[in-house]
Amino acid sequence: PSVPEGQSQTWRVYADGLPYALRGTPYVGRGGALYLEPGVVVKLEDNQSVVVNGHLEALGTASAPVVLTALTDDAGGDTNGDGGGTVPEADWWNSLQFADGSSGTLSHCQIRYAGYWDDAAVVVRGSAAPVLDHCQISDISGDGMRLYDTAQPSLTYSTVTGVEWPVRSFGWAALPASLEGNTYGAAVHRGLLLEQPSVPEGQSQTWRVYADGL
Repeated sequence: PSVPEGQSQTWRVYADGLPYALRGTPYVGRGGALYLEPGVVVKLEDNQSVVVNGHLEALGTASAPVVLTALTDDAGGDTNGDGGGTVPEADWWNSLQFADGSSGTLSHCQIRYAGYWDDAAVVVRGSAAPVLDHCQISDISGDGMRLYDTAQPSLTYSTVTGVEWPVRSFGWAALPASLEGNTYGAAVHRGLLLEQPSVPEGQSQTWRVYADGL
């Protein structure tokens, strides 16, 4: 399911509504792009990730969201063919990962039942700054988002529930570019957790008030 470097691919909704079931971790190569049309449902196997080195564009709508979920989730049909013998739960697939130099625009997306290895639904590294707007992050083993290095993602008008921390940063310079209009539901902790809050010698940092008060 990977998109090679410099290439692009569009996953669309077929008339019979079949979801996309992925075997193996999908990569979007550098200079490449993957486009997910409204209503696309992507199901991932145990411990899989979606790794973006290029660009990911997933523009759903309120009535036709783009869904990233577990293979055991029967949204779109009984994909694993067990007749309801399994139920989806947090900690099934791994995470949506944005590597250094990557980009992403996600709107009206649902990300659920992730957190297997990275303990988060969305992982952002390097200087990546993906934008998530009107999305839902739910039922995650770990955090909603984890930031590293100098990552600066934006999360706006989204719902984050069933996580440990909505956002956790592991780099002193990794802070969200925007947190606005979000709803934080059944999270264990309500806050932006900084694992490395110290500012190195000769550097500066500004802690500001985000629009949603996190």
